[in-house]
Amino acid sequence: MVGIIMAVFVYITPSFQNSDKTFPWYYYTLAIIIYAIHQIFLYNMFVSQMAFFALVSDPKIGGTYMTLLNTLSNLGRDWASTTILYLAHYLTNKKCSIGSTRCVTEIEEKTCQKLGGTCDVSVDPYYIEVFMCTAIAIIWFLWKYRALLHLQYLPMSAWQVRINRRRILVSECDDEESTMINA
Repeated sequence: MVGIIMAVFVYITPSFQNSDKTFPWYYYTLAIIIYAIHQIFLYNMFVSQMAFFALVSDPKIGGTYMTLLNTLSNLGRDWASTTILYLAHYLTNKKCSIGSTRCVTEIEEKTCQKLGGTCDVSVDPYYIEVFMCTAIAIIWFLWKYRALLHLQYLPMSAWQVRINRRRILVSECDDEESTMINA
């Protein structure tokens, strides 16, 4: 939801601008407050995640498991940012200021410039992406809510890697077979 607050702040930013193209001190104060709130949430999640990784990491293998979990977490987060930045180009809707022609390709942009016009962005992809990402996040959360609760209440041992787990499972199967044979 902080993304929506930031999008609204970006949208209303031009209304803060003075006639001499400067911004008043309270605009910067508001920007710092919004950014600070974002950072508080961000680092709260990061520290909680690192604490969880430290809790479930097996001390026998050192920081390897913790590094693996952190790497998977980073990959899971970073691919989305890359994808969104890639899609921004395709979501941009530009029109020539002269006439109603679109400026989708480089040729169309040059044609508009030759006519003495400029290609103006009519729909900023930032707002489309904020809306899409927020909607997808809400839908995903509602869809996976039960799975998240299930993961929340798993015992810590379910998150730990046990090196001799296979031996335990094999010995349990052998015990069951011997019990069946003896019965």
